[in-house]
Parts: sequence; structure tokens; C-alpha cells
Amino acid sequence: MNPIDVHKSISGGKTGEGRKSYVAPVCRRLTRETAKEMLLRRADTGDPEVQRMLECIEELQMKKRS
Repeated sequence: MNPIDVHKSISGGKTGEGRKSYVAPVCRRLTRETAKEMLLRRADTGDPEVQRMLECIEELQMKKRS
């Protein structure tokens, strides 16, 4: 095996061609209503953690009304 071929196989061959740029994950802020709607649509409402999140959303909505 040629030493150049060994280097290519170790380093991945191409240098930057065809690589996708890194996109950092982003967190979106949701309104209380949207968060509650998404939880009710996708989550298991029997799960204690989901129930706690729904309770927190209710508490925040009550504080906003006051």
C-alpha cells in the first residue's frame, strides 16, 4: 500500500468537500397555551411528569390572570 493512500484512509480522504456545516440546536419559547396544547396532543397524560408540567402551566396561567 502506498503511504499516501494510508494517510487518505486515516484522514477520511477528502478535505472539507461535501461536508455539511454544523447547525446548533435552537430552543423556541412557547406560550403557555401552545405548550399545553402540544403536551395534550403528543404526551401521555397518565405520566406523572406530564401531569406536573400541566399543573405548572395552569399555575402560570392563574398568576397571569391575577
